[in-house]
Amino acid sequence: MINLNIGISPCPNDLFIFYGLLNNKISSHKIKLIFTISDLNTLNIKVLNQKLDVAKISYNNYFHVMNDYIALKVGSAISFNTGPLLLSNQLIDIQNIKNKIIGIPGINTTANFLLSFAIQNNNYRKEILYSYIENYLLQNKINLGVIIHEKKFNYSNKLYKVIDLGVFWTQKTNLPVPLGCVCIKKSIKFDIKKEMHILIKKSILYSISNYDKVIAFICSKFLNLTSNEIKQYINTYVNHSTIYINKYDYEAVCKMFCIKQKNIITKIDYNKIFFDENNSC
Repeated sequence: MINLNIGISPCPNDLFIFYGLLNNKISSHKIKLIFTISDLNTLNIKVLNQKLDVAKISYNNYFHVMNDYIALKVGSAISFNTGPLLLSNQLIDIQNIKNKIIGIPGINTTANFLLSFAIQNNNYRKEILYSYIENYLLQNKINLGVIIHEKKFNYSNKLYKVIDLGVFWTQKTNLPVPLGCVCIKKSIKFDIKKEMHILIKKSILYSISNYDKVIAFICSKFLNLTSNEIKQYINTYVNHSTIYINKYDYEAVCKMFCIKQKNIITKIDYNKIFFDENNSC
């Protein structure tokens, strides 16, 4: 049996996806998982430094680690026509934020990529732990901030939504919004990668089959969210693309990569992006 260090975020969709593995409902005779639960930006940094064997990270960060990691086709957070929100503590026109400081949950988060995609004339960014951005806005420490995860479902009514960055992406590309993926070190043997793929899929299916129990568990971790808000979150970010990547998801990831690289190439070899669990060659 091999030990694998795995990192996930404490957000509701990751707790839903990995519930079966976190709570020993799904097990393996090949792999023992050692969990690290950290905010997304911390996970991104850990993977940049190759400190984790498996991790849920931002797709935007994945492009920086593709030499050492490969994304699995299971466990992704991919939405359609919704995503991170740009909020302000004052009414403001999107055209008038060129010189404003914007709080972001991390340089390599997909939220920051989508912000740059939507607003190309602002380079003033301040990295803030995602769970603090709302308070920074309310305390006037910043005037604009991008919120992610559970924060987008119950932010203060004293704040104003400037733009849904996921809506903007989908309107411009007609593609889903690739937010986060599960990646695994390329150096790990094929059969262990495949086993990891199988375990995560089993864990997702377990949560779907035991929906009410898993929702109750997540609610116990987020006392500031109602059960309906948790369900809305899960229904938004745990979907068919979480169970298996489809061709539209692949096209969206390619589109993001090509924009980052300022590349006119529209397609990248599928197997350079995603682990092929059916081909050991």
